[in-house]
Amino acid sequence: MDIFDRNFIRQNRTRSAANISEHNFLFDRAMDSITERLAMVKREFASVLQIGGRSSMAMPGAVRTEVTAAFEPDAIALPDFLPFAPQSFDLVVAEPDLHMVADIPGALLQIKRGRKPYGWVSGALFGGETLMQLREAFAIAGLSA
Repeated sequence: MDIFDRNFIRQNRTRSAANISEHNFLFDRAMDSITERLAMVKREFASVLQIGGRSSMAMPGAVRTEVTAAFEPDAIALPDFLPFAPQSFDLVVAEPDLHMVADIPGALLQIKRGRKPYGWVSGALFGGETLMQLREAFAIAGLSA
């Protein structure tokens, strides 16, 4: 069951794309946090999937730090449809978009299936006590939030 109007979401994102850099500070902050965490990892990530795509990291021509450029995505997808072969990515980075998925366990299984053995998943969720069901779904799927 799809509880979100994907056409409306797409129209809204298309309409706001021209000036998204003025309004996407939460997504940029989330990606900055993810990038900072990944910078501590002594590992190369040859293939990167970014779930979301509203941060400056995913925008063509965006100013990137050296660290952020190291995690530039090879593919960008919506969280509820990941049309990739199993074990395709060394790293899956998820912006805070999972709150807009009707089938969270299904999305998490797609993420798990898409990462290579010993691959990493790093993401961001809205903080504090928000979206506790999503955090619980992460725990059940074996992914840390």
